[in-house]
Amino acid sequence: METPIFSSQPIDVVFLVFSLFFPRISIIGFFFFDSLPATTLNNLLSVLLTVFFPRILVIIMIAQHMGTQNPWFWIHIVVALLVYLSGSKWSKRRFGKGRKD
Repeated sequence: METPIFSSQPIDVVFLVFSLFFPRISIIGFFFFDSLPATTLNNLLSVLLTVFFPRILVIIMIAQHMGTQNPWFWIHIVVALLVYLSGSKWSKRRFGKGRKD
């Protein structure tokens, strides 16, 4: 069984639920209220992940605080895969060559 890196500080359930639907807003909001879970990533990488891939940053936070055996980790992995894989279908349908204006 894998031991989490930051086992003394659990992640707030509100952050976990809110980041399922709005990861970038939840990261920025919890940062301003000084409640964002700490990571071992440097600040530049955290900012870049927040801007470009916020779901990956949330998954890293969950893995470091709760471990990979936690259900929240797997829920966020499944949601991230659904969002990233279905987003391309939506954009192709909306902006693709088959669109008639």
